[in-house]
Amino acid sequence: IGANGTGTDIDIIAGINWAVANGADVILMAFSSPGQSSALADAVNHARSNGVTVVASVANDGVTAASYPAGYAGVIGVGATDQADALASFSNRGASVYLNAPGTGIPTLTPGGGTISRDGTSMAAAQVAGAAALLVADRGLSPVQVAGTLSSSSAGGRLDLATALGATATEDEPS
Repeated sequence: IGANGTGTDIDIIAGINWAVANGADVILMAFSSPGQSSALADAVNHARSNGVTVVASVANDGVTAASYPAGYAGVIGVGATDQADALASFSNRGASVYLNAPGTGIPTLTPGGGTISRDGTSMAAAQVAGAAALLVADRGLSPVQVAGTLSSSSAGGRLDLATALGATATEDEPS
């Protein structure tokens, strides 16, 4: 994806394939689209069949419509919560959401070394991807075990990393 935040499915597929070929355990896709692509779905399936946990943001339109890649089977789609631990007004909801994480007021680095505060499901998805990476590194969990453990240890559907790290591994397949 380019510096302006846009890219094509061809670029994304190339990135997924590169990550798989180079031993990635977790792939974060902090973007979304309302449209499906069979080629992108195939690349996601390729990653998952190679033991890669795939995490994606669900979009910031405040609607229930599916978004992709979060809406593909096996992808951990992530929505955003606010400081009151409620679903953020901008966060998409519905079938693409598997788990929520804090997504408002998230400190983010800027070019040149400063920080700004950002809101979005991309920020929430990054936290879930980090949690997934810790579960893989610490306990060697498979993608299905990562999803199940994050889900079963969540606090009302919101990421609870401390509980996840101490939880017994369970299996669940995001649909």
